[in-house]
Amino acid sequence: MGAGFYRHKGKTGGFCKVGRDEECSSSNRAEHAAACIALEDAIAYASSLRPLILLTDSKCFLMAIQKWIREGIDPSIKASPGGDILREILELLRARIDLGLFTLFVKIKSHRGEFFNEMADRWADKGRHTETKAKWTSLRQRPIFTWTTLGIAHRSTMSKVVKTRAHLMAARLQLR
Repeated sequence: MGAGFYRHKGKTGGFCKVGRDEECSSSNRAEHAAACIALEDAIAYASSLRPLILLTDSKCFLMAIQKWIREGIDPSIKASPGGDILREILELLRARIDLGLFTLFVKIKSHRGEFFNEMADRWADKGRHTETKAKWTSLRQRPIFTWTTLGIAHRSTMSKVVKTRAHLMAARLQLR
C-alpha cells in the first residue's frame, strides 16, 4: 500500500510505502500512515510553528484518533489495527501540543473530485510504487494465521474472519 499527503503551502507533498499488509488488510493502515507522515512533515517543515489542518477522507482514522483524545476510556494500542503507526501519530501530536501548536483533523469526502483529496491520492500512488521509502515493515509480534480456501491462500492476524474460519474447521472435525 502507498500513503501520501499534499501540502497546499508550497504545493508539495510526501509519500511512503506502507509495509505489513497482513497485519491490517484494509486501507486504514495507509490512512494512518498518511496522517503520520503529514505530521512528521509539519514538524520538520520550516514554518511548522503554525496551526495544522489535516484533511482526511478516512472516517475510521478519525474514530481511531478520537479514542485517544478524550477522557473516560482506556484503549489498548496493541489491539488497535495499525497500532504501530498510531503510536507514532500520538507521539507527534503530543510534541505539537507541548509546543502549543493547534492541530485539527477534518473529514472530507473521497472520490468526489475534491482537489486536496485527489492531490493526496496522487502522492499515495507514488508511495505504492516505491521500494526505497518503505516504513512500518517490522513485525509487531502479532501471530499471522494462514489458511487455504479453494486453492487461494489467505493471511491475517486474529480477526472475526480468522475466528469464524477456526470455528468452521473445528466443527468439520467434530462432525467426522
